[in-house]
Amino acid sequence: TPVTDQATDLGLVRQSIRIGAPLWKREGDLALLSLKLEHSLFFTEAILPDTGRDFPDELWNINFGLNHLHTFDNGWKSGLITTFGSASDRPFHSFDEIRFGAIGFLEVSARRDPDSWKFSIFYMPFSDLPFPIPGLAYVWHASDELVVDLGIPFALNWTPTDDFMISISYTPLYNVDALMKYLLTEDVQLYGGFETVRESYYLSDRPDSSDRFLSSEQRVIGGVRFDIRRNAVLDLNAGYAFGRFYGEGGNDRASVDDLVQVGDGAFLGGSLTVRF
Repeated sequence: TPVTDQATDLGLVRQSIRIGAPLWKREGDLALLSLKLEHSLFFTEAILPDTGRDFPDELWNINFGLNHLHTFDNGWKSGLITTFGSASDRPFHSFDEIRFGAIGFLEVSARRDPDSWKFSIFYMPFSDLPFPIPGLAYVWHASDELVVDLGIPFALNWTPTDDFMISISYTPLYNVDALMKYLLTEDVQLYGGFETVRESYYLSDRPDSSDRFLSSEQRVIGGVRFDIRRNAVLDLNAGYAFGRFYGEGGNDRASVDDLVQVGDGAFLGGSLTVRF
């Protein structure tokens, strides 16, 4: 699609692989190890207009995670999610391209059964809020079909029938996702919705080591999922991306330097998930 105020287009291919495996498990405890490898390949002659640098040819996000979940004898639950990795055009090029983060939570029973209180703290220095953020939500089981996390982060899951579900979530500052799913047959599921995609990187040639390179877009998406085997799911989707921009510096379009605005456009996607 066209790049605003530049005589060039921008094309993009995203590819990723994610692997997760349990490290240790016993009654009430579970430790998980995860690996995420994402690669974005750009086809463009665009430049970053303020500094005159070339738009990056590719961006990598390599991330390792170690998570621990615990269930207490009284039914309370706790968890610690940690991440370590590098997101850059040259990952692990130097210490300035390293990033880490952690999320901790505690879910305790409320007076009204089966409701609960969920306390959390987020620390992701590369996110829209690069400082520790507390979270508090009341998990309200309005009925067997409707469960709502009232607070931050917010979530709603509604299953009015056995074959139809709606889920909505919000995480500060800009992450809103909404999805509808319909079970067409026992092995085929249709879905559609809206999602925000915000990613941040540390370019190796950035003038200020504290600046992050922000990628932001919104999408409407629809697709179909096939249970092709008992442990495998094939997902084919298509959609339309809009509100797309890249830039270095702040959290939104108005506060970004080297702003590159990209036209709206359609996309195709697919994924294969296998569980062992």
